[in-house]
Amino acid sequence: MNDFQRIKWIDTLKGIGIILVLIGHFIEPYLADNCIVNTMFTIVYSFHMPLFCMLSGVVAKKNVKRVLLYYCWIYIISQLIYLGAVRIHLLGYDISSNRLYDTYILPFWHLWYLYALILWSISLYIIDILQKHIPRCLILVFTYTISILCGFIDVEKPYGLMRVFTFYPFFLFGYFYKGFLNSEKWGVE
Repeated sequence: MNDFQRIKWIDTLKGIGIILVLIGHFIEPYLADNCIVNTMFTIVYSFHMPLFCMLSGVVAKKNVKRVLLYYCWIYIISQLIYLGAVRIHLLGYDISSNRLYDTYILPFWHLWYLYALILWSISLYIIDILQKHIPRCLILVFTYTISILCGFIDVEKPYGLMRVFTFYPFFLFGYFYKGFLNSEKWGVE
């Protein structure tokens, strides 16, 4: 399979996830008004991001060139657009008063997933070394433990970093078990 061939069932699940994200963001202002909306919001938010992260792990490849040229490029361009359009123009944000990493390096709220994909992709090199000595299930237990512990830490900055740790086990699960899906039936290499 070449790098540009799409896997239909993964694209379909991603599409469903995107629709759920839109629904979740749309109904969020109405949470206080309706019990049904609250339930729907809870259901959507309980699995749509783990789904995205797991699917990202399924299609992840250890490829530094791809990470640096694709994810980092998109991240930098998006960060600069957001910095220019929103933070400076709309919010009157003074970039000279902020530290370099707050302004240019750390992701703004909507870019946390790209930031996470970069860090997760780079981590695969370490994970592949670890799994030669430690069973995958123990690595997953360790990352799930870190993920749960992150839920007890109230950190406002760096933006999205807690989400990187929180959702990492789902990415890793997809990465570890894509071999299970490696068949003509599932279409994953």
